[in-house]
Amino acid sequence: AEGFGATIHETGHSLYEQGRDLSEEGRGLPSSSALSMGVHESQSLLWERMVLQSREFWDYATPKFHKRFPFTKEATADDFYATYNRVSPGFIRVEADEVTYPLHVILRYDIERALFRGDMEVDEVPEYWRFRMKSDLGIDVTTDNEGCLQDIHWAFGAIGYFPSYTLGAIIAAQLFDAALADIGTHTLRSQISRGEFG
Repeated sequence: AEGFGATIHETGHSLYEQGRDLSEEGRGLPSSSALSMGVHESQSLLWERMVLQSREFWDYATPKFHKRFPFTKEATADDFYATYNRVSPGFIRVEADEVTYPLHVILRYDIERALFRGDMEVDEVPEYWRFRMKSDLGIDVTTDNEGCLQDIHWAFGAIGYFPSYTLGAIIAAQLFDAALADIGTHTLRSQISRGEFG
């Protein structure tokens, strides 16, 4: 499930990039560049959370999954929908549900702030991570792979990026709500159930 969800997420980023106006006429306009990483994440999270996690999407996608992945033939649209909408604390941010995901972001932000303020040393991060996961989510982290080393962001210097995911989720919800109001709830949800994404 995580692999397909990640694919939809990254597709949202790609669609945003494809929609940029890179022509001479578009140069310097907001449509010619990514407005912020929060906006960029909103595009991926709109597809991931508002489309992929909708019941209507699974009306469309379930027969396609059965055809491409015969081992799923016993799974119903409701089964797929439930898989992508479960709520259960977990170790891995990218696999987290919508309820606990913000706590993953807050933990990383708190660590970054403490490191930059000089209130924490790098070698204290794993222990603090374990403490916070236990106190915030009630789970026991036993390895750094499922703890502070699970993300690539810090390794390539993307410090301060994590709040972009929360901002993106908020923006995505607002954009989808505006689309529902503009197009109509029944019309938009019917389009999703038919795979009309254009």
